[in-house]
Amino acid sequence: MSTLILNNLQSNQANGVIGVSSGNIVYSPGSMVQIQSTTKTDTFSAAPNGTWTDITGMTVTITPRRTSSRIWVVVSVVGGGPSTTPKIRMLRNIPSDNTVIAVGDAAGSRQQAMFGSYLHVDANQTMAFGSNFYDTPSTISAITYKLQINNDNTQTWFCNRSNSDQDSATGGRYISVITAIEIAQ
Repeated sequence: MSTLILNNLQSNQANGVIGVSSGNIVYSPGSMVQIQSTTKTDTFSAAPNGTWTDITGMTVTITPRRTSSRIWVVVSVVGGGPSTTPKIRMLRNIPSDNTVIAVGDAAGSRQQAMFGSYLHVDANQTMAFGSNFYDTPSTISAITYKLQINNDNTQTWFCNRSNSDQDSATGGRYISVITAIEIAQ
């Protein structure tokens, strides 16, 4: 076996890939290895029950090619509801390990979440929430990222539609997206 020692190795490809004769691929640090994305086009409602509930369809699965890779997870959720206080968090599921990630610090009885808001909007309006997180899972096993909501108010919160969901020109239907991007290190 031979060892090749270099001070600098750069790709001449736009995607940062360096091909080697064995058929393996070397990714330059910071380059995107793969992208997986899920777009939710249907609707979902979260009853005001004060418990964490999966947002159906807001999951994405990615299988990293290297244990050293980082995963950049980008989310955009559209929703609405009268005087609601939704909180959304992310979970990372690696076989036999379901972990809440990307949440604020614990402080008293406050709920830890990735993002949330107080929505007091017209019955035909919605808001877009967005956030992202840079994860270091250190695995080549399949990882599923999913979003959960805790609606602890007295009103129902709706995903991809407004509270009134009017079937008219003032009503609308929307999309929500969760994307996982593997970044070489």
